[in-house]
Amino acid sequence: MRDAGAAVVGLDLSTAMVRTARLHDPAGPYVAGSMLALPITDAAWAGAAAAYSIIHLSAAGRRLAMTELSRVVRAGGWALVTFHTDSPDFPMGGTNHLSEWFGHKVDVDVHFLDPAVVTGDLELAGFEVMATTVRKPWPSGEYPSRRCYLLARNGRGPGA
Repeated sequence: MRDAGAAVVGLDLSTAMVRTARLHDPAGPYVAGSMLALPITDAAWAGAAAAYSIIHLSAAGRRLAMTELSRVVRAGGWALVTFHTDSPDFPMGGTNHLSEWFGHKVDVDVHFLDPAVVTGDLELAGFEVMATTVRKPWPSGEYPSRRCYLLARNGRGPGA
């Protein structure tokens, strides 16, 4: 997006991930912060992409994250939210608790989400979902889950 002329910022909860991003792309900028309390001023962004970041949040956390996205994305702006829906081992609505991931000890839940529920969360926050895509996993190289992509327009405030 930056190569197309957009002003972009990368945000991650982990300061270690922000440091890693800066090493791989010194042009940045990158910010450490939580989706539950975005360190961004109101209506500062034309859009946001939340790629698989909501899969680790509780239902209440997801609703709060959508409210925060609505706050920072200006009226008429866009949000792209992506997440896992189900897999051979976990049904929609299921949770996979991980204690090890990529060779590291962790304590994390991965939620498999219903697109209708996430659509409802976006709508409660003031977004209108304009497009929904559910895809199968690529044959190799990624976790064997179905994935959903929701493209939503922020309908809050002037200019919406």
